[in-house]
Amino acid sequence: MDISLSNQQAGLFQVVYHANAPWPMTPADLAAIASVSHRRNEADDITGMLLYGWQQFVQVIEGPAAGLLSLLGRIGRDERCSLFFLDVAAPITRRSFPEWAMMTVNMELAGSDARFRYAKIIEDLCLHESPAARTERFMGHLDALRRYTDQGQVG
Repeated sequence: MDISLSNQQAGLFQVVYHANAPWPMTPADLAAIASVSHRRNEADDITGMLLYGWQQFVQVIEGPAAGLLSLLGRIGRDERCSLFFLDVAAPITRRSFPEWAMMTVNMELAGSDARFRYAKIIEDLCLHESPAARTERFMGHLDALRRYTDQGQVG
């Protein structure tokens, strides 16, 4: 996978991708993903949030370039993930999810406001517009989902 992170030696980066799940994920499938992700991400200094709903994943991951590239390679080989689309890969000055080795949220179990935000994220990621405009809108939806998660309205 050739992304702009590969030329960077130091600093933090944020990657956003979306992908299809080839079959509907069960709560047990998502728990298994969360368990392994948490353990590996903690060891590699990676933080982020994985959203799942209606056979679609959206993930934001943050950390050092080498750790992110390794993780993206594993994701690309994972049979639970197909039609992988890299949406954002950019340097950051601070993490959006410093306390989460990997928060995993099943949007199918979330309240209607959170489900609406998730639908808007998927819609926005599929638009053909400038990456800056898409990223700004995406981060607004993601911030709203983060508030829902912090308040216990999704999870």
